[in-house]
Amino acid sequence: MSNNLGGKPSAPSGASPQPESPVQSVDRAVTILEILARRGETGVTEFAAELGVHKSTAFRLVAALELRGLVEQPGSAANTASALA
Repeated sequence: MSNNLGGKPSAPSGASPQPESPVQSVDRAVTILEILARRGETGVTEFAAELGVHKSTAFRLVAALELRGLVEQPGSAANTASALA
């Protein structure tokens, strides 16, 4: 793996490298939206694993996106999210 401008490892071979945002929380929130676009309904555990963060951090990010109307947590499943069209 090569380094990108931020000095962090870049995406694995075959994946398109993404520049890292100077605001980590924004970068993580956008990554959640990208995950939802690829997979559809996704659990907080999966977000946390892909982001490399604790589940509580992933949950707070999803909650912030939900407050802005960008994702919804269907039914009573507080540990999953889906993107709004």
